[in-house]
Amino acid sequence: MFVTGFGPFGKVKDNPSGWLARNSGRPFAELPVTFGAVDDFLAGFDPTDYRAVLHIGVAAGSRVMRLETRGRNIIGGTADVSGVVQAGEITPFAPDLRSRIWADGDSVKGETRWSNNAGSYLCNYLLYRSLECFPDARIGFLHVPMFSAMPRERQQAILIRLLSAIEAR
Repeated sequence: MFVTGFGPFGKVKDNPSGWLARNSGRPFAELPVTFGAVDDFLAGFDPTDYRAVLHIGVAAGSRVMRLETRGRNIIGGTADVSGVVQAGEITPFAPDLRSRIWADGDSVKGETRWSNNAGSYLCNYLLYRSLECFPDARIGFLHVPMFSAMPRERQQAILIRLLSAIEAR
């Protein structure tokens, strides 16, 4: 199992996704919040070295963890931390792509929920491009709230439970 998280961006100075990736007990990468960093990571990554890949990103306005079920072929017009702006389809005329990691029993009542919208920023970009680049790999995305909305110890416990369930399949 390989885990990724993101570094700081905008008003998110301490990104919970990076902390969770670093403290997952699994091999991990913490990515800068740039399109280039995502592309460079994917170009050098071999998912066949791992049984599954879980990407983690922050959903600053959320109060629960969100298990993302699809990567959408869309990116908004928000600049990354290096100032690069991308907008429109990620891959022209391509469909949205389904995540290949989650099972029905993965949701934790009251603390996680299913979501089919990973947004239109770097989280969705990473999910979509990963699914596109590695069509046979088990890849998923988990959006997490800020630690002020759900304490880090609780998020870490839920993450470890999810990782263990994924690894058991």
